[in-house]
Amino acid sequence: MTDSPDLDATAAALRVLARRLDRRLRAEAGFADYSPSQLAAMRHLREAGEAGLTSSELARLEGVRPQSMSATVADLVEAGLVDRTADPNDRRATRLSPSAQADAIAETARGAKDTWLASALAERLDADEQRRLADAVELLERVLGP
Repeated sequence: MTDSPDLDATAAALRVLARRLDRRLRAEAGFADYSPSQLAAMRHLREAGEAGLTSSELARLEGVRPQSMSATVADLVEAGLVDRTADPNDRRATRLSPSAQADAIAETARGAKDTWLASALAERLDADEQRRLADAVELLERVLGP
């Protein structure tokens, strides 16, 4: 008889750990002041590129009501992180895109997160543990799929 792990407990522990890691990385990036909804909206806008998105498109992507997304977008515009422009195909619509300030913040934040995590791994794990973690990352990639 093999000693198999309790997959329910492992899944629960991994979920909690992923959430803790996400919070820590947001704090290291200086994003602790932004809500998960604001960060998700910014991520979608950055992925959309120059074409940008409308508030309604963002709401659909996030699965929230347009009114909720409008409030999120208003906060981001006020913070100088989102630019609004008239849609060239429909003057009634407004396209949203990340501001130059948002792009600079995102690049700086990505570097801060990577630097903190790499330092923490180097300081707290020995070489064998680092290899095991690298193997675990590959396994998690398989779990998440393409």
